[in-house]
Amino acid sequence: MNFNDYALTSSPQMVGLNEAWIISGKIYVSPAIFQLLTDEDDPQTRKYVTSQLVVRKATHEELNKLKLKTS
Repeated sequence: MNFNDYALTSSPQMVGLNEAWIISGKIYVSPAIFQLLTDEDDPQTRKYVTSQLVVRKATHEELNKLKLKTS
């Protein structure tokens, strides 16, 4: 999978999840994962975090349910 084909998006509802959800051309990750993946000064950490993520296709409905759970 080529992650360059997707836009990386931070989703506050995904706090603590080691998952990345692909929805409509965007990859949703927790804010902590987002910070690690966008740290240009630490490519080793980026590579490690990327290798540990569980990537799955999801729907907007699933994201909305997660938002409701965390509200």
